[in-house]
Amino acid sequence: MSTVLLASGITMIARVPGHSEPRDVSGRQAWAIGLPAGALLGLTAGTVGIGGGVILAPLLHLTGLADARKIAATASVFILVNSAAGLLGQTMKQGTFVQSGILADFLPLFVAVFIGGQIGSHMSFEVLRPRALRVITAVLVIYVALRLLYAWLGMIGA
Repeated sequence: MSTVLLASGITMIARVPGHSEPRDVSGRQAWAIGLPAGALLGLTAGTVGIGGGVILAPLLHLTGLADARKIAATASVFILVNSAAGLLGQTMKQGTFVQSGILADFLPLFVAVFIGGQIGSHMSFEVLRPRALRVITAVLVIYVALRLLYAWLGMIGA
């Protein structure tokens, strides 16, 4: 998985001809591409144990299904929903839903994430150009790929 993410990130920066340019896709084509890709993405992310947003963004960039701004927004919503589902699953795993009062300890983190999201949203739509947004996304994907590779090498070296 780390090598696929690494190759995706590098490709996003290199801007391979024929890729990364948004193209018009009908609703039917989007479903035909999105449904199997989404199923594979979910399976892969769940198997590897990472959020699917880091896989979704390069997939959308490299298939040209949307421009950089739409991809950033889509990945953000995807990560939000994914995180909420994971948080709900973790609280339910504790035995009762009442134990979720522990979440109050993390309220400052939730506020910081919300503020950071607002700043990022403003920057992606008002400040950054699509190319810069694509490069930032690629750098984040490469970072995750290197972290996964490092973790994997640590596991086989132990």
